[in-house]
Amino acid sequence: MAIDRGPWNALIDDDGSNLVGSIWNKAAIKTVLLDPIDASLALTPPPTLQTYQPEFRAGGGSALPIGTGTLTGFYQQTGKVTWVHIHLTFGSTTPGPTGAWSFSLPFVLADGVTAFAGLAFNGSAQWQLVTSSIGYAQEVQVFAPGNPMTAVTNTVPFTWSPGCHLAINGTYRAA
Repeated sequence: MAIDRGPWNALIDDDGSNLVGSIWNKAAIKTVLLDPIDASLALTPPPTLQTYQPEFRAGGGSALPIGTGTLTGFYQQTGKVTWVHIHLTFGSTTPGPTGAWSFSLPFVLADGVTAFAGLAFNGSAQWQLVTSSIGYAQEVQVFAPGNPMTAVTNTVPFTWSPGCHLAINGTYRAA
């Protein structure tokens, strides 16, 4: 008896007796782990994107109201490694605090200082780079580039008004 060995449902002669063996279905077994090493190579799904509500502070003070603006935060965490995105949009009643700006993180920093990066948009299509770093246990302090760098305030790197945006991204190791 001839054995049909088509690409998807090939019949297998298991023992050489020319009798029909089992059906080999590549689609059905493509995720079968054949060896313990395969398990270490298997892809794991990425962590899901989580939301959190960052707090906006100035000069080390307490959380400020956002007024008609918006402040959103997202993060993904794999083990202790945490990726964070913070986005502030100024509204007509968003306060422009004079002290150095900072934003809360979803988790406490494990150790050291970690650099973040961001962009500021002043409403007239002029992007200016803004760098950030973690200076406290659970905050991102925001600085405008320069020598020396200057803390972002209501007038740095420009006068903040409705329609201005600040976006910060970074990765750090949580405690």
